[in-house]
Amino acid sequence: MDWLINLADLVQVGVLFYMGYHTILQKEIFPYTIAELNDIEKIIEIRNVPAHPQLTEAQVKETKEKILTFLQYHKPYLENDLTLPKLATRLGYKSHYLSYFLNNHLNKNFYSLINEFRVEESKNILRDTSKSHLNMLGVAFESGFNSKTAFNTTFRRITGVTPSEYRKNHMD
Repeated sequence: MDWLINLADLVQVGVLFYMGYHTILQKEIFPYTIAELNDIEKIIEIRNVPAHPQLTEAQVKETKEKILTFLQYHKPYLENDLTLPKLATRLGYKSHYLSYFLNNHLNKNFYSLINEFRVEESKNILRDTSKSHLNMLGVAFESGFNSKTAFNTTFRRITGVTPSEYRKNHMD
């Protein structure tokens, strides 16, 4: 009886190897032969196509102005759930292009740019006597931050002082 169990195990292993081998041979799963893959790699090396198009100075200036103007007038950074894809959609760009542009032409990433605008907004709030009733958590939320910790850390990193110190030094 043991030989029958062993035979069944061998048959099962054989069937699994057969199925695996024929799965790999299907064109839908692996559509290119090794020779074709090597040819594709050679073409890519020869062309050396950049991932993003080279922009002229005028295009860089225009795109930079579009982004900064949009941020200044529409103030999307006040939304605490703003993401790169959301901003890119509103600007009419793909998110990878916006990320590439910010990193390479503004020399900052998405979060650095947004946090700079949020800190500027919070500085305006902290100087505004009509908003002196707001505590630091209120100022953080009003300027787009999700938490008081993120607000304090970012504010201090950018300005060199805490929000409380800033308010104390700039209240008229």
